[in-house]
Amino acid sequence: MKALNTTLPIENASKDLTIKSYITMNINMWLLFFGYFIFPVYFFSGTVGKIITGMRIVNVDRIKLSFFQVILRETIWKTVSFVTVIGLLIAVVNKRNRTLHDFFSGTCVIKK
Repeated sequence: MKALNTTLPIENASKDLTIKSYITMNINMWLLFFGYFIFPVYFFSGTVGKIITGMRIVNVDRIKLSFFQVILRETIWKTVSFVTVIGLLIAVVNKRNRTLHDFFSGTCVIKK
C-alpha cells in the first residue's frame, strides 16, 4: 500500500519563507555593516559618530587608510577586540589610546 503525502502545502511555503527571510536578513546585515563601518571609514575617515565628534581614523603615518586596512580594522581585529575585551582595555594603558584592532591594522584615531 502506498503512503499518503501528509504534508500540507503551507508547511513547505513556510520553510521557503524562512530560508528567504534568512537570506534577506543576511544581505541586509552585510549592507548595513558595509554602509556604516566600511564605506564611511574608507571614504570619510570615520563612522558617523567619529565624524560628528571631530575625530578621524588614519594610518599611523597620519595618511588616509587603504581599503585593506579598513577591512582589517573593521572586521577581523575589531571582532577580536570586542570578544576578548582586552583589546579595548589596551587603549587605557598606551599613550596614543590605540586599541588592539588599531595596533594590528596600523591605524589610530586622532582629533581633526
